[in-house]
Amino acid sequence: SGAAFVPVDPEYPVERIAAVLGQVDPVVVVSVSAVRDRLVSVVSGVRWLVLDEEVAELESDSELDSGGNSGLGSDSGLNSGLEPGWSVGSVSASGGDVLGLLPVYVVFTSGSTGVPKGVVMPRVALAN
Repeated sequence: SGAAFVPVDPEYPVERIAAVLGQVDPVVVVSVSAVRDRLVSVVSGVRWLVLDEEVAELESDSELDSGGNSGLGSDSGLNSGLEPGWSVGSVSASGGDVLGLLPVYVVFTSGSTGVPKGVVMPRVALAN
């Protein structure tokens, strides 16, 4: 999809998770309802994709939409939070080297000051 991810331990204190999410300004946070419920009071302005709720909704639907999919990735889902003209899975580039420099994930250290510090890992690092 071209999107980078940020792994966050749900056992971290809510203040640390809020600090991490505040630094990366995510398009969407993928989580489960128990974690979302812990964070919703300290994390604002993010879209949530709550996996256990999505699964429950899919299990309760007896039919797929007319396009033959569950609606995940449609304009009513993840794509609705993206800039016009973009969609999940639409990222492309003409130069192969450019793709290797795009971020694949960001990991956070504790930082020497105790404030979480993000380290961006490029896609090329996965092949190294």
